[in-house]
Amino acid sequence: MAKKIPLAVMLYALETCTQGEHDGYYFDIETDKPYYLTGGFKPQAIISRRFTVVENDDALFKEITGNPERYIKLPTIHDVDGAALMEEFSVDHGRNAKKNRELKKAASKVRVYNSRLPWESVINRQFLRDEWQPFSDGRNAEHARKWCAEHGYEVVQTVGY
Repeated sequence: MAKKIPLAVMLYALETCTQGEHDGYYFDIETDKPYYLTGGFKPQAIISRRFTVVENDDALFKEITGNPERYIKLPTIHDVDGAALMEEFSVDHGRNAKKNRELKKAASKVRVYNSRLPWESVINRQFLRDEWQPFSDGRNAEHARKWCAEHGYEVVQTVGY
């Protein structure tokens, strides 16, 4: 029987830019609890898309990073080429050619600066949030299901994440 990972956790991980070797989201398949590691030292539990900080818990960090069979490292925006997703969106969703170029430029900055901030700024300025989020979630859900199938897990819809 395949271990189950909530779709909401997968989508949150897939929206994240990470920088360090151990940075990112991990899912504890024994307790169904998601964690976020940042800077290599501060694990945080994700509860309802909010972070509960476990203060500088070196033992927990070592437990998570040293036990990959239990703590599954989830894919991030880098694994789905988030910039390509943004570029795809920019083709049809800008209000005119100039706005499409502005979207494409912001998408390219994601690759260069490893930050979604330029993209988010343009999306908000062009009032495209209501179009971008379902588009992004749909593509990321497809990727989550594919990634889970390739790794022997199952994506499940859940309430409470």
